[in-house]
Amino acid sequence: MKDLRKLRFRFIIVVLVIGGFLGWMALQQTSPVEAAQKVQKLKPILNALPASAKGPPEMAKLKNVKAVPTKARTRPKRNALLQKVAKQKGGQEKVQKAKAKQRGKTVLRASSKEPPGMAKLKGMKVAPTKLRTRPARNVLFQKVFKQPGGKEKLQRARPKGLKLGAGSDTTGWSLSSLSSLNPFRAGVAHASDGTTLYLTPQYPYKTSPFYGRLIIIGELGGYYNTYSGRARLYNWYLGSQIGTRVYKPCAYLAIRVPTSGWYMINFETYNGARATLKHYVSGSGYPTVQTWDERSHTGWTDHPALLNLSAGYHYLYWVVEPGTSSYSYLYRVSVERI
Repeated sequence: MKDLRKLRFRFIIVVLVIGGFLGWMALQQTSPVEAAQKVQKLKPILNALPASAKGPPEMAKLKNVKAVPTKARTRPKRNALLQKVAKQKGGQEKVQKAKAKQRGKTVLRASSKEPPGMAKLKGMKVAPTKLRTRPARNVLFQKVFKQPGGKEKLQRARPKGLKLGAGSDTTGWSLSSLSSLNPFRAGVAHASDGTTLYLTPQYPYKTSPFYGRLIIIGELGGYYNTYSGRARLYNWYLGSQIGTRVYKPCAYLAIRVPTSGWYMINFETYNGARATLKHYVSGSGYPTVQTWDERSHTGWTDHPALLNLSAGYHYLYWVVEPGTSSYSYLYRVSVERI
């Protein structure tokens, strides 16, 4: 009887220990909502981000890749293609049957419908080909102000048109200065004074007013995106039978800023995106410096980041996170000294 009680006691102890451990593990798990909230509460980076003498290792190897010649290629001869097919598995028999105009062992049947993964792209609204008017600087300031830590950044940057001091709240931010952020005010200055760098999918490399280079990774091109003035960044998964997956498309931005200070980097899209901006630091990885969730926004959308940069080279990744609509297009990236 005593032995039975001991066994029951030990069993209860084991159950409590295991249950407590599983409960502790459950508490450590972060739900998608909580994870998103943590991202939104990103601590603002006010100190200057260091420049890097070398770019990210995964991008450096692209420099030595031999470019495709621009000269038009002569069409390949039929016999040359048949020779290549003959070397394939079962190719010799295919070539013989084709030359003899005989029916092969297997005939690929025609299909009246496209694969489901592609059919849904037909009805998607494409981005307009008309050039977009440059966003007003004050509109970008207004969006930065609403970001976590945006007020502190604007206080440090002290851009023209914003007033600090008299009439401010307890944080020292002038609430009256919000009137200067009104996007409907007449005479609003655009984010261009001749010193702004603009990069687009069509013109991804410039050296004036300073050096900049843009590389798109994970673009959906071809028939459903034939206009070179914008890039469609798409979270793409064709299923296990195909095996193709683009989980997080992104835009790689390399710039060399001439002087240290605050810079406004804006990613312009047609339809908003949930995105993360990462800044490469040599030997320290890729810390996140800004996040956005503009998925509810349709039409032209700005994703501005106000960053304190030291003079020199900077390498950034603008990563489109899962959950972003396949309607989103990257139109232009601008970098302006504030």
